[in-house]
Amino acid sequence: MRTGIAESVLRRATFAGENWIARFGHLLDKAPSRQFNILYDSLVNAVRDEIPVAVERICGKAVSVETCPERQKVVLSNGETISARLLVVANGLNVGLRHQVGIARIVVSACRPWPARRRAVGDAFSTSCPVAGTGCDKVFTDVERLCNVYIPQWLASDGTGAAKIAAFYADPVKRACDRWSAAKAFDFRSVSFGTSPYRTAQRWARFIAWSVQGMLRPAGRAFHLEPNFLGHSSSSSSSSSSSSRSSSSSSSASSLSSSE
Repeated sequence: MRTGIAESVLRRATFAGENWIARFGHLLDKAPSRQFNILYDSLVNAVRDEIPVAVERICGKAVSVETCPERQKVVLSNGETISARLLVVANGLNVGLRHQVGIARIVVSACRPWPARRRAVGDAFSTSCPVAGTGCDKVFTDVERLCNVYIPQWLASDGTGAAKIAAFYADPVKRACDRWSAAKAFDFRSVSFGTSPYRTAQRWARFIAWSVQGMLRPAGRAFHLEPNFLGHSSSSSSSSSSSSRSSSSSSSASSLSSSE
């Protein structure tokens, strides 16, 4: 809710009240879910709709970028040049512009590249594993911290040097979200592909637990009870935990927690 776009996004999203759990070709359970599903283009358009009319929009492809502590310059494919104090790189996995400003890619896990830290947000900064379902949490945490905390501070004084930018990447809420996302991705990989006796036993235990939970669910509903041996079935969102810290899934679709 702190991003100010929840109402616009949720209007276009579809509530997914049930999550089907399948293993070894068998449907084990139909567990309750608290997620909303939305197509990527619908999500982007919902966010764009929240941009005030008074804000100037420029449509074009950025082909080159030059940065300095005072002004940033972007050249578009039509030859137009835009100069501004602050440039936010939010171009997903495209690497062309990042290479121009010296952002290198550090591979922390094969097939899961995470770029080094510079002036970037969301997937442009660090790519989350889609299986973990943490992508929306990561990008909205980045945007919320930038818009509500750092950009107002940066623009209140002259210059946008490295020290100012570094404060954003050292933000405890952002770093906690990044660590949570990475840990969840590595845990999912270990559970799915680990060959140790522990991981093998864990997979069979989860299979048995899901099976028993699925068999008990119809009886539980008759008594208004929901068996929940393995925790909530859908990917848990960090947005609520990020909120407490700050105060103290298809190829074309994204999942949003109801707490967004």
